[in-house]
Amino acid sequence: MAIARALVLKPDVIVLDEPTSALDVSVQAGIVEVLLSLQTELGLTYVFVSHDLALVRQLADTVCVMHRGRIIEHGTVMDVFDSPRQPYTRSLLDSLPSGAAGVDPLLHRRPEPIGTIRPTPRALTA
Repeated sequence: MAIARALVLKPDVIVLDEPTSALDVSVQAGIVEVLLSLQTELGLTYVFVSHDLALVRQLADTVCVMHRGRIIEHGTVMDVFDSPRQPYTRSLLDSLPSGAAGVDPLLHRRPEPIGTIRPTPRALTA
């Protein structure tokens, strides 16, 4: 309903904060399909905030990783997911379960020591 309400204003950009987080996987897939279709049809740009890294990898073109309210890494999804530069980003990607949907199993590697940095679920935005 919130997405439909936003579309009435005919925006160029829509901010989606965890739009599928509390949904069943099949409902989530339907919402994602509709969002992608609307993006193509209406030329929309989405700012997608999520802690679901598999979904971010599937949907986003570019990604920003946030830690304690600051962007610590940004780039294309391929660059950030395949070659993370920051220890915090590496720890987030290392926390993905093996075989997570949409995630390349090659991303999983031995975690590197990161000192006191601890990832939080809402650290990745797209």
